[in-house]
Amino acid sequence: FDVIVTTIPLYALSMEEFRREGSKFSIGGVGFAGRPAALEVRTREILGQGDAEAVLLSVLNDGASSEAGKLYALWGLHQMKYPGLEAVAQPLLASKEDVGTMSGCLMRSQKVAEMAKQIIQKEY
Repeated sequence: FDVIVTTIPLYALSMEEFRREGSKFSIGGVGFAGRPAALEVRTREILGQGDAEAVLLSVLNDGASSEAGKLYALWGLHQMKYPGLEAVAQPLLASKEDVGTMSGCLMRSQKVAEMAKQIIQKEY
């Protein structure tokens, strides 16, 4: 039988993850097991790639990315010390949307704008 191998660019996988899995934003261990969220782990992996800046900026500019996914992208750019952080954060800072957040075992809803502000001010 024939085996067909296809490759999907890592960039495409990254975009899909930020669209479908981004329902909550948290940094650090959360939940009973104290593990980091899947998108935090993925963002850290992206930071190790040569095209991290381009991938994270694409997530921020992708209208299909979840609000939490965009916050992870902003956090990743902050980790990279991206010089245009405040400029690319403007849509998030102007957002009226809420996002689920987790801190330890506590889950709550917070304004996307407030979370973006905290990321920029290095509180995350």
